[in-house]
Amino acid sequence: MRRGQYFDPAIYNLRIKRSVALDAYCQSPRYFCEIEEPLRKELEHRATPPGLNDMAVEEIKRANSVCLHIRRLFANEADGSIRQSVGDFHGTCDIAYYRRAIHELNAVHGRLEIFVFSDDTLWAHQNAETLASGDCSVKVIDDEDPLRSFYLMRLCKHFIIANSTFSWWAAWLGRDPAKMVCVPDVWNRKERRFPSDLFPPGWRVTPAAMTTSSNKPPLMIEPAKVSPFA
Repeated sequence: MRRGQYFDPAIYNLRIKRSVALDAYCQSPRYFCEIEEPLRKELEHRATPPGLNDMAVEEIKRANSVCLHIRRLFANEADGSIRQSVGDFHGTCDIAYYRRAIHELNAVHGRLEIFVFSDDTLWAHQNAETLASGDCSVKVIDDEDPLRSFYLMRLCKHFIIANSTFSWWAAWLGRDPAKMVCVPDVWNRKERRFPSDLFPPGWRVTPAAMTTSSNKPPLMIEPAKVSPFA
């Protein structure tokens, strides 16, 4: 496939006469649009992850909740042996992107309760005020366990995702009928072509700038008042 292309129609030309397992990066929804509902059921959690905060579950379900995902630190190679900087490899979304996306969601859905999920919760706490907007409150989820975080993320009504497979799948699995998803207009800083076949119809593309180092200071915007809730 060409750089920036996430769906390869050649898959429909395969002559398969028996059961096979395809090991590939098949993230584009065009690969599984015909089996969407069975796939959603297959990916449902069979049980609540151990150690999950029940109060957080109820709070997210009750609120006009937004999952806001920030990925900043490191990604493991497939064998788990090498860690690479997310910022240097993929690029890290700037704060201005998240502020734009919050504004878009707020204009459509009114007051929001934003739940921040990140692999760098310390940074998220330090910058929470820059994410607050108008009457929208912000709460950072301190649990960095991937399974528990993913369970909570997919319960949210709306999504502001990073350039991340992790939050892409949480947003895709979200079930709210009025779900709104904002995605950055740059998925990989090395790509020149926007990967339109990576996203389902209706997901909103929001301008983003990518930093090339996860340690680079964020683009600071004059802080708005934040209204954290317990």
